[in-house]
Formats: sequence, structure tokens, C-alpha cells
Amino acid sequence: MSIILGGVVSYFGYRYLASKTTAIFERINLKKIGFIIIMLVLTRVLMDFIIPAIFGQNQDISLNQKMIESMFQQGGMVALLFKLNTVIIAPIIEEISFRGIIFEEAKPLGKVVQFIWPTFVFAAVHGPSTPEQWTVYLTAGALLMVVRLVTKKLQYSVMFHMAHNLMATVGL
Repeated sequence: MSIILGGVVSYFGYRYLASKTTAIFERINLKKIGFIIIMLVLTRVLMDFIIPAIFGQNQDISLNQKMIESMFQQGGMVALLFKLNTVIIAPIIEEISFRGIIFEEAKPLGKVVQFIWPTFVFAAVHGPSTPEQWTVYLTAGALLMVVRLVTKKLQYSVMFHMAHNLMATVGL
């Protein structure tokens, strides 16, 4: 069901963005792909070493992460579809929503709000309940926003998000 809903949201979100901006897709730029790789390394360092060093190693995981892990543990078709959702569908929907629609709609409010608002909404949607969880999701949202701003195209934040979720999925 989430795959169908994701397709519908992605379709209408993309159409909306296409009517407002040209900053969605471009021919693949290898320098921008290199930037994504650098950002992925930075993300892993932040998530695996720096944030745990600040908050300690034994922090509670978020409800979002608990739900993801329980779906992966079910095995079979459920786990496979959920992995597909996590690695492909969710990044597309989230990037169209946060770094696409919310980003574009925040333009009149200035660049600072345009950066902070989608980052905060992204974090809040993931349901953090502790300072560490807020830090993790705000960091992830901010890094996604940096990719979006530096590359100037939504496709690269989608790629970054997919690669990040793939690495997290393989790591589970």
C-alpha cells in the first residue's frame, strides 16, 4: 500500500515542482556525484563516531528506527518490500516533500528559513524523542539540505538519501 501511495505522492509532488522550478533534474554531473560521496563519508563519521561520542554509546533508538528494525526482522516479502520502501520510495517522497516543495515554498521567507524549515520538519516527521535523536535527524536533514543547495538539483539529494538509507539498511 505504501508503494502505491508513494507513487501517487511522488507523481503529484513532482508535477507541482516541475511547474514551479527547473531545479529538479539535470544530466548526471560526476563532480556532483563526487560531492555526494564526500557527504556520505562525512555523514557516516558524524553518525557513527561524533554523535555517539557526544551522547554516549548506549542511547535509546527512535520509534522510527524501532519500527524499521521490526519490519526488517519479519523476513520474507514483508522485509523485502519494506527495504524497497526504505531505500527507494521514502527518499523520493521525502526529498520531493522537504527539499522540493517545502524548500520552494519557503523561498519568500529568506535563505535561512529556507534551510531551517525543511530540515526541522524532516527531523520532526521521523519522531525523535531525545536530544540525541533530534541531533541525528537534524544532522541528516541539514546534510541533505547542503547537498540540495550545493548541487542546486533535487536529484542529488534523492541520490544521497537513497545511498544513505541503503548503507543503513545493509548495516542492519
